Amino acid sequence: MPRFLDTATGEFRWIADPSNAVYAILSHTWRSEEEGGEQTYNQVRKIWKRMRKSRVSGEITGSTTSNEESILSHPDLSGKIKAICKVAREAGYKLVWIDCACIDKSSSAELAETINSMFDLYRLADVCYIYLVDVPESREDPEHYTSAFQQSRWHGRGWTLQELLAPKEVVFLTASWTFLGTKCSLVHTLTLATNIDSGILLGRDHLSSASVARRMSWAARRETTRVEDEAYSLLGIFRVHLSPIYGEGRNAFLRLQEEIMKTIPDQSIFAWGAQCVLSSIDAAEMYSNFLDDNTPTGLIVSSPRQFSSAEHIQALSPSDFLSRLVGDIDSGLASSSLELPSLHSVITPEGVRLKGLTIDLTELAQIAAAIISNIENSPDNHLLAEDYEHCLSLG
Repeated sequence: MPRFLDTATGEFRWIADPSNAVYAILSHTWRSEEEGGEQTYNQVRKIWKRMRKSRVSGEITGSTTSNEESILSHPDLSGKIKAICKVAREAGYKLVWIDCACIDKSSSAELAETINSMFDLYRLADVCYIYLVDVPESREDPEHYTSAFQQSRWHGRGWTLQELLAPKEVVFLTASWTFLGTKCSLVHTLTLATNIDSGILLGRDHLSSASVARRMSWAARRETTRVEDEAYSLLGIFRVHLSPIYGEGRNAFLRLQEEIMKTIPDQSIFAWGAQCVLSSIDAAEMYSNFLDDNTPTGLIVSSPRQFSSAEHIQALSPSDFLSRLVGDIDSGLASSSLELPSLHSVITPEGVRLKGLTIDLTELAQIAAAIISNIENSPDNHLLAEDYEHCLSLG
């Protein structure tokens, strides 16, 4: 049950079911503690308490709206809160949700509930205002690759990914709170900045149409203040839930991947790391991220950064894979020779047990011929076909 701010008074309002409310929502980058930080729920409450106490004593501060008290002109209230309330109010919204002011972070239960429902809070909003503090009002073309819009810090933050994807209507605002554009009008620029297709940005294609690996790649170059938020900020992107445990470090991202494996039958979650292009039967070309001593090993990884090369990975169901494989090769491989296991994973304390698609490469005429040729031309006369790895598992 989230709390909202009344845009006319700055009063907190509880709404049991946000799907029945009409409200605006704010997306922004937080100021660092060195810059003064953001005004919190408890700080706003203290302003209310001081103002009401002074009113009782006859020293009324602030202003009134429709004979109600308001803190929106109080000198101690954050300029950001004042501004978003003004923008939303002038657009006709009575309620606005702001993450810094509307979450009581001293309550672990409330924080956990909000983190797990935040994607839906943005999805259900009537409009999302994205405030870009580092984009000044100017005549600069936001679509130019050197523009302040394209270089904005907002594009590189972890939490802002879901804040871009979830809402239907998005309005970008400059540092002076003036209109810059909408998600629709800036979709080409946003696609370049995020590597997310316009169909997904505009809601024409569902998030689930993108593979797990591809969705991970959207977060690969984003940063969060707390390392755990690399995982928590992606919960809504994959429609999974986790209990947040600040202090668990990179274990949070491991838990996220385990939850995804339990929920989504998509083995592209294992398609992390360097890309490998099979340029011929005999040679593979490595590019993007080169393998080194720091390259992770195992099935899952500790950070979305390992998915930076996965933006073009597509997930195929077993039946789709079979139809493409049989359609792409000679009739030397009959479809009946391939089994189609269901793609599922079982998480155990000793590891992950999974079923995958595996084919015997020697059944493909062109690959069998290459193996035989290599044996015949090898200086080691004793090499046999069984010395070659000839089974390929495909996720």
